[in-house]
Amino acid sequence: MSSAAKALANRANATHSTGPNDTSKTRFNGVAHGLTSKQTVIPGESQADYDTFAAALRKDLRAYTAVEKLLADRVIAAAWRLKRFTRGETAFFTGRIDAHIADNPDSDPDTALANLFSDPAEMVRMRLFLRYQNSVQKEYDTAMRELLKAKKEHAENSLELAYAASVEEREAATPPPTKENPEPAGGFASQTIPETPPLASAA
Repeated sequence: MSSAAKALANRANATHSTGPNDTSKTRFNGVAHGLTSKQTVIPGESQADYDTFAAALRKDLRAYTAVEKLLADRVIAAAWRLKRFTRGETAFFTGRIDAHIADNPDSDPDTALANLFSDPAEMVRMRLFLRYQNSVQKEYDTAMRELLKAKKEHAENSLELAYAASVEEREAATPPPTKENPEPAGGFASQTIPETPPLASAA
């Protein structure tokens, strides 16, 4: 097949979407499976510290449904990794500054720091380091956004169910109208118009 024919075929195939029309059940997949194969607590970190950190955040996030709890766990794991990045950032800059001064004894910390943003080799290290931060930040932002969306949907569904239940309860408690009482119980007295008594016949 020629390149032109292949391009036309690809364009035609692209118009036939195989994805689901309703993504309400699948939109959490990226968050649910993101980074699940990676250990949250790594050597040098305390599991007890993580448990305390997670318990405090879990209390603040107030997740109730299974989906909300899953998303809350993703938020907590990403927040822990961001804390790790803060520590790693200090160690990274300290190590690179010390290495530069060791190779250049006449240099100073400010010059060594500036070198990280100008030396090609150091800039490669910086890009790799910042790529990790951006990845974790994206994971945190996505999980938090989806958690807030799930909580909003849960609140709206709960409100609708409560309203429907109250309507059913009122309808069940209201007796049907009768000939003697055409207005259902609970109606306003002003809405009931009494029958006009017949006029007395003239003598």
